[in-house]
Amino acid sequence: MGAGSALTIPVEQLTNRQLWDYEMEVKRKLLEQAKKTQTGTTDRDWIIREGVWGRAGTDVTDFTMRTAQIAAGDQHYAQDQADITVDALSSVLATGSTIEDNTFVAFWGLGDLSPEGGNLTGAADISPPVGSLIGVSFHRGGSRLSHWNTQDMYTQDTPMLVAEEPIIYEQNEKIDLKMEFSEAAEDKFIIFRVFVCERHSEEFAPDKDMWAFVSKFQQNLNAAFPGTAFLPGGTKAFDEWPLEYLQVYRTTIKQQLIEMAILGKIATSQDELVFREVKAGDQGGEVDWTDLNTDVGTAQFADQQYWAQDTTSYTAGDLSNVLIAAETVPDSKAIAVFGFYDRSTSPNATLLSCETGGGKKFLTEIEHCYLSPAVPQGFFLFPVFYRQNEKIDIKLSVKVAKDTFIGFHTMIVEKWGDIVSKD
Repeated sequence: MGAGSALTIPVEQLTNRQLWDYEMEVKRKLLEQAKKTQTGTTDRDWIIREGVWGRAGTDVTDFTMRTAQIAAGDQHYAQDQADITVDALSSVLATGSTIEDNTFVAFWGLGDLSPEGGNLTGAADISPPVGSLIGVSFHRGGSRLSHWNTQDMYTQDTPMLVAEEPIIYEQNEKIDLKMEFSEAAEDKFIIFRVFVCERHSEEFAPDKDMWAFVSKFQQNLNAAFPGTAFLPGGTKAFDEWPLEYLQVYRTTIKQQLIEMAILGKIATSQDELVFREVKAGDQGGEVDWTDLNTDVGTAQFADQQYWAQDTTSYTAGDLSNVLIAAETVPDSKAIAVFGFYDRSTSPNATLLSCETGGGKKFLTEIEHCYLSPAVPQGFFLFPVFYRQNEKIDIKLSVKVAKDTFIGFHTMIVEKWGDIVSKD
């Protein structure tokens, strides 16, 4: 079998293709372990997503922190200073934590959100301290599964490490994470890169259009780059994408939208169709037009024609509506939502979901996208598609309710002449 490894690699020492291949390998290992444990299940009986850290959150919490850092219902990566003893490995999860039934978990890296320009410690918008994490130990019962020394991640612009070998926990196993810091005067904001593999529909249920995209993208990616693996689930930060894969990804989204438009009798051929980005805003008072109405209670700016969320739209720690409650895709159009970006001065978003009348189509933790020193943005590894007249509901969870400027990577397909003239 060869020697094992508890070594980590700073992410900037990997190419984006190497990181892609590694993540897909971790997903495959996790999926195979789940299928081995629960015999008779297939790939599509399972969903993979990023893990969510929190304290009895109202939406989803995979790992319960020992002490709530902001409030009892918070759902974000943070370690309260009350749980930390300086220069000693300190348990940061709730006593007796176990992996839930029908759930498998792989820890494959970590990062420090502290250097982020506006990551919140609370309503005061004070950036937390930089560079104090020394190491992390992963325990199961009386066994230490691995120990990562972490100081070298602070030698690069993106403070993130990738483990040479992931640490996998199976359903119902005890889990204890111990973290060591060089000082303990403030709360910490260490985020783990961790995949959760759970049964389909446990937290969300991709529909047939989303699965159709997965099949197309697997084929297209392998045709362009033979041997490249793809397993859906989660959100990949923009600066972690191989750009050549991102182009295949966007082309595949277009293919899926064309298929939906023709099957939905919006058009008889792709020659009748045109793509553009969704125009969102305060519908009803706009000067030009909007496709989706973001006036949830109060528009941040009257008659706005762009993505922006007013503080009154949010309940901190809960998935909150970005669009009006009864919003639907306009007639003779189809929409894809496939990513987000955050231009807020002090970002604090943690969770994102895309829903419809029948429930959640997609749920993802997005905090890891804020590790980038650039404008935070990510692309879903499960793009979400909406047919004409289907209810569309995008939700965000934030640490602190305030005005935000979070936009969404989208495409809308329609016939020539609806908005854009062919001639």
